[in-house]
Amino acid sequence: MSKFTKIYYTAIRIITSVLILLSIYGVIKNFYDGEKISEYSFIFINALVLLVASLLPGYLKKYDLVIPNLVLIIYLTFITCALLLGEIGGFFKTVRHWDSFLHLTSGGLIAFLGLSVAYLLNERSKGFKLSPFFVVIFAFCFATTIGVVWEIVEFLIDWIFSSNMQRYKDNFTGVPFVGQKALLDTMKDYMLNTLGALVASVIGYVDIKRESYILNRVLIKRDVDKEKALAN
Repeated sequence: MSKFTKIYYTAIRIITSVLILLSIYGVIKNFYDGEKISEYSFIFINALVLLVASLLPGYLKKYDLVIPNLVLIIYLTFITCALLLGEIGGFFKTVRHWDSFLHLTSGGLIAFLGLSVAYLLNERSKGFKLSPFFVVIFAFCFATTIGVVWEIVEFLIDWIFSSNMQRYKDNFTGVPFVGQKALLDTMKDYMLNTLGALVASVIGYVDIKRESYILNRVLIKRDVDKEKALAN
């Protein structure tokens, strides 16, 4: 991990830790105000998820996984834009197409993560090798499945905290939409996530078939040197 990456991660951890403490204080101070408790609990959950995400790379090192600095910065920046700026900072309400851009990007980023998983499986296998077509199908399905799971998480959070992550109600009036309009945001998110995953999968397939190995720079790999040292 480069010096810049360490500083970046430290800054995120400090910000999220402060938000967690403030949200806990807010819950205690407004203990009898159900609406305020929901708001502060929502902030707490988002800040906690971002904090855990910033600690994840250090945990993965225990399994001898090497994550490129560029990948660390890109993924943490994405999560920061989604949770810290989008949900807590209100960018989803005030910045046009912020949600659409993130869902389109997330499909591609998660597909690349799926390619990393397939690469690790392929690298560790002894009796078989995965074909390029299977690798990209796996990456595509991996990304779209995560997209579905995330929409379920959004639904549960909206249900518990009366939030509006799925944009099923008007941001300003709070009046729920009716009929197909209530499903519009969720279905748009599914389609954008699928499109992003498809584009990333096609790029991955072309890269593997041409053996250009450009994606090797952004894939998570095992620390081969460390494994060899342990083996000796």
